[in-house]
Amino acid sequence: MKYWFVYIGLLFSLAIVKSQDRFVIYGTVHDEEGQPVEGVNVVFMGTRIGTSTDKSGYYEISAPVANEYKVLVSHISYDPVMFKINPLPGQKIRSDHVLRRDTAILDNVVVSGRTELTGTVQRLEMKNVETIPTSGSGVETLLKTLPGVSSNNEMSSQYNVRGGSFDENLVYVNDVEVYRPFLIRSGLQEGLSFINSDMVESLRFSAGGFDVTYGDRMSSVLDIRYRRPAAFSGNASASLLGGNLTLEGISGNKKFTWIGGLRYKTNQYLLGHMDTHGEYKPVFADVQTLLTYAFNEKWDLSFFGTFSQNRYRFIPEYKETKFGSISQVYQLKIYYDGQEDDRFNTGVGALTLHCQPAENFSMKWIASAFSSSERETFDLLGQYWINELGNAFDQKNDSIAAIGVGSFLMHARNRLYANVFSLSHKAWYDLDVHKIRWGISWQKELLNDRLDEWTMIDSAGYSIPVDTATGIISMYEVGQATNVVENDRVQAYLQDNIRWYAGSSLLILNAGVRTHYTSYTHEFAVIPRASLSVKPSWKKDWLFYLSSGYYPQMPFFREMRDPDGNINSRLRSQKSVHFVLGGDYNFMAWNKPFKLTIETYYKHLWDMVPYKVENVRIQYAAENVARGYAAGLDVKVNGEFIKGTESWVSFSLMQTRERNSGLYYTGTDGSLHPLGYYPRPSDQLVHVGIFLQDYLPTNPSYRVHLMMVFGSGLPVNHPFRNHYEPYFSGKPDFYRLPPYRRVDVGLSKVIKREDKAISAKNPLRFFKQAWITLELLNMLNIENTVSYMWLRTVGYQSVNPGWYAVPNYLTPRLLNLKLTCKF
Repeated sequence: MKYWFVYIGLLFSLAIVKSQDRFVIYGTVHDEEGQPVEGVNVVFMGTRIGTSTDKSGYYEISAPVANEYKVLVSHISYDPVMFKINPLPGQKIRSDHVLRRDTAILDNVVVSGRTELTGTVQRLEMKNVETIPTSGSGVETLLKTLPGVSSNNEMSSQYNVRGGSFDENLVYVNDVEVYRPFLIRSGLQEGLSFINSDMVESLRFSAGGFDVTYGDRMSSVLDIRYRRPAAFSGNASASLLGGNLTLEGISGNKKFTWIGGLRYKTNQYLLGHMDTHGEYKPVFADVQTLLTYAFNEKWDLSFFGTFSQNRYRFIPEYKETKFGSISQVYQLKIYYDGQEDDRFNTGVGALTLHCQPAENFSMKWIASAFSSSERETFDLLGQYWINELGNAFDQKNDSIAAIGVGSFLMHARNRLYANVFSLSHKAWYDLDVHKIRWGISWQKELLNDRLDEWTMIDSAGYSIPVDTATGIISMYEVGQATNVVENDRVQAYLQDNIRWYAGSSLLILNAGVRTHYTSYTHEFAVIPRASLSVKPSWKKDWLFYLSSGYYPQMPFFREMRDPDGNINSRLRSQKSVHFVLGGDYNFMAWNKPFKLTIETYYKHLWDMVPYKVENVRIQYAAENVARGYAAGLDVKVNGEFIKGTESWVSFSLMQTRERNSGLYYTGTDGSLHPLGYYPRPSDQLVHVGIFLQDYLPTNPSYRVHLMMVFGSGLPVNHPFRNHYEPYFSGKPDFYRLPPYRRVDVGLSKVIKREDKAISAKNPLRFFKQAWITLELLNMLNIENTVSYMWLRTVGYQSVNPGWYAVPNYLTPRLLNLKLTCKF
């Protein structure tokens, strides 16, 4: 129908201008090299009159005479040109133009296959990290839109990959493994991500099936490379959430390069809109640097260092939350006394000596140290009231019944000091069709942990729990322990990458073996992994690959500590075998490049350590008592949905289950039954991630960046029904959080381009580029639930369920203004 309206409108316009005099403007458009430019828009500003150039760069427009026209000549890859004309009746005006290429507005999009055509590691574009709207780190936010990766907490940089926990992800920065603080239990406390996005040169990520050159974790690998500068430059940004400053340069003799970044972040603006009101004083800051000195063409020495200081102070006043269903709405009010004061300070230092005696031979020696000093301190007294408000259609929202009254007191004085020292050697050697890699490392871990926390709950005059037979009152939760862990790890690997042709098809076999020994648990493992990639000689650009391997995860401090704080020194590694079958297809659609990636996978898991998650805090059972699996399908389409920009859509289906051999439930007949398989805490059936970029065709300096995430609900347990308890009374129910839904949009305007001169009085004259962004976070203002606060009333009365799961909501809709400058 819309074409009929256009047709009728054109007829009407022709009838009006039929008697008017007209003129013609025509010409050609070329680039600076004299080549014709196709698809250039030639538009009369303020009208609907316009056309586009053909393959020879030619255009022609017939229009009614007017006193003056402003004509805009524009193309997404070139600087626009505007000029004025004063046409006469019957006049033919020739206007040729040469456009200068604009590299400051939008980069060209290259949609390519895998970097080395092997395995499951994919390269991510850093320019997308700069533009993605987020309240946290750009790198992790970008990861959360990829298939197989999920996170239901925008306040946290942590993520789950294909059914694994946060602790199953490896992160490297310049070959140095990095760790997150161990005691953090909430995304509000987490602060800065370790990764400084402004210093990153390349990102490589694998969601499973990675090779032996990476360590022994069961889920994923994120491999970060900080760049070595080629000239002096800098980047600065400031927003309502903090600011960043990055400087880099190179010496006059080209031997010494340096890059450093300073970041500051405060979540005070975000937290001030949460449903728990109070005085928030979060301060997060860090400094990072990479220094490199080249002795000659073969030898260079680099130092990577970082120090972060994260302090979270919170004096709560009250919390008011509505929850329930449409037919039955409840309201929780909590009035607080006390405060929370947490500090997490971490430092990393690494020296890397690199030698490349020949073009096909390279070696590295790395010495690194990681230190973390963590303190968790709080005394919080909360007095709560639960009232029934009626239904959601009642506009008065008056209380019609008092359901429960009680109080709770939470106390903690937790300390952790962790130090990790390592020495490693890595090398690669190319021999025609073979590419051999090897490495060996030693790691020393020293951890000193003191746990002292308890929670008391009092409801309507009595404490929970209480032994009705003896009358003894106990704490609801108690954890008191002192632990010292000293551990040595020795690891080594050898890998060969072989390429050959079968007919005209390229085959690549990547096979290797790792060994791993840990002294604390006296465990030794031999770890084979392999992948086969096939590049058929078809007209269509397909790549197929099959990857499999053994992925044991040797226990670290967190897995070994049980809920009471005790360390299990007999804990064995959790084990998994990955099977990944996938394919990449590069194709053209609508004269634009696209890539389709499909992967299906199965992970067999055994000797698992069950755990539960509350916000970002993980509590392990510290026993190898479970086995399970994870299976799913990941699909991603990325390319130029809008010309000149990269966007993508990802879709994931996944199921992960585990079975605890020691769990039974009492049936209706009074006998015990095995619990069987139940959902793991990361069991998310559906995940969809969308990242879209757009711009105004007539003025590409105006851009739009849109991120959308949907994740189906994750399982959550009743507080007295944990996976590591020996028995259940009745078959347990596994509740799920509501689905996670979030839309973030960023609107940006380029206010300074590198090739454009501006007034000498303009403060932006000192910068090469500058743009301002208005971010609308959680645009749909959806109340996403991150966890539940479990409160109990006076027993299991007929009018109420006894236990109430009160949702803890994440951030509401907020605006963030951000200014970014490059110089």
